[in-house]
Amino acid sequence: MASMKRRLDRLEEDRWREGGAADEETGRAPDGFFEMEMEWIALHLLRGIEPTFTLDGSGDFVTPDGRLAVGPRRMDIRGLMGPATAALQEELANTPERWERFLTAAGEAAELLERLLEAAEDADVLQDYRDPGHQWHDHGEVCDRLGQHEFGSGFVDTDEREATRRLTWTLMNDPKAREMLSDLTRWRDAFLADEEGP
Repeated sequence: MASMKRRLDRLEEDRWREGGAADEETGRAPDGFFEMEMEWIALHLLRGIEPTFTLDGSGDFVTPDGRLAVGPRRMDIRGLMGPATAALQEELANTPERWERFLTAAGEAAELLERLLEAAEDADVLQDYRDPGHQWHDHGEVCDRLGQHEFGSGFVDTDEREATRRLTWTLMNDPKAREMLSDLTRWRDAFLADEEGP
């Protein structure tokens, strides 16, 4: 069974390369990596934090300056965690008011975000769906309860964890929700480009 999976992986990699792969830094996305990024974006949206990446029209996460980070089938480690991406993320962290400025200036974007969050609240999420990092968070929550803080849960409380689980599932399974996230992040990029000017 393992050898069959390796053969299928190799065939998929070869087919992907024939389609125009860039270089050795870019490759097939590991299982679950795209979903983990979706979970991180969901948590950011719920906390009122600006998303780090843009969901482009093809369904990949790209950096605000247009470099591939991760998609359902491929990723580029430089776009995901490279120095240029780290600098952009630091800039986001240092300007938390920027997201609020965007949502205030672009009323349509604020309404779209509200609709996206409502869609997750109303979604018929499978009871057995687990968030991608659930084992880490399970362990962290146990540590929190026992007073061991070498590893804590990434969520403020169980309500935030459940809301993140629901929004992640919705973004992964509802094309309309992904379209809303794509519009939201692309509008944000256009707003920032206008703010920076020529």
